[in-house]
Amino acid sequence: MEPSKYQYLMTDEYFLEHNESYSAFSFGDIQFFVNLNDFEAPIFQPSKIQNPYASLIGNYCISDSSILFINKVDPIFVAIRLLRNKLANEQQAKSIEFENIFDNEDTFQIYLSKCRSIRENFDSISITKEVGDELYVKLDKGRLFQFLDIKYNNIRQYSQQGIYFVNDCNQKKQDEFELQACILFKQYMGDQLFNEFEAARKLIVHNQITNSNVVIDQVHREEKADRGDKENQQKRNTNQEKQKASETKTLEAGKKCHKLDSFCIKNKEQQQQS
Repeated sequence: MEPSKYQYLMTDEYFLEHNESYSAFSFGDIQFFVNLNDFEAPIFQPSKIQNPYASLIGNYCISDSSILFINKVDPIFVAIRLLRNKLANEQQAKSIEFENIFDNEDTFQIYLSKCRSIRENFDSISITKEVGDELYVKLDKGRLFQFLDIKYNNIRQYSQQGIYFVNDCNQKKQDEFELQACILFKQYMGDQLFNEFEAARKLIVHNQITNSNVVIDQVHREEKADRGDKENQQKRNTNQEKQKASETKTLEAGKKCHKLDSFCIKNKEQQQQS
């Protein structure tokens, strides 16, 4: 009898304790787990990684095993995935009530419209205005890119501190590596928005590299100037020491001449007396 495929699960304790309360919803190739009865509960996203190595189980060698990760996801990314076409094409001409940005006949979108985290942070992807108890929103691509810049910088800092840091003194390679981190956003943004954001990031990275090179050149010039100043100072010190030594020798020679003069005068006087 052939063994069945093995799948390993990795998730946090909260999901393990509350998994029966969660329901699965899919957008294309992305799936989300939400608790429809709790609008403050975290949202989870599963991702499957195929095991590249064979698993030795009993007398069998199983090559088709996988690891299923179930991680928390920022609810705003769920909203980005839902609204990405409207964001990309800037379809919204004026502000509308927050709840009306979603489809009130879709169970999952109704949940998102009531999700506390999405409502409180919706200004990350839109221009918001409160009128009484109502929240009016207008999707804004500029706000979205600013939000992604913050996420990008967080990934950048993590990559420099964690195991994914590129151990290379070449700053350009490091920046190019960090730019690849943007691909994490693509599954939520879609091709059109991602290409626009990636182009903007490439420009920023290019400017960072250019500015970095300018700073490095300036540092090199300052170091060269400092070395020149130190060398000139050393030359001045050496010349001063030589001059001082010469003056000392001259002074000593003068003293000896004075003694010799005194001796000659005294010897002459003795000769005259005799």
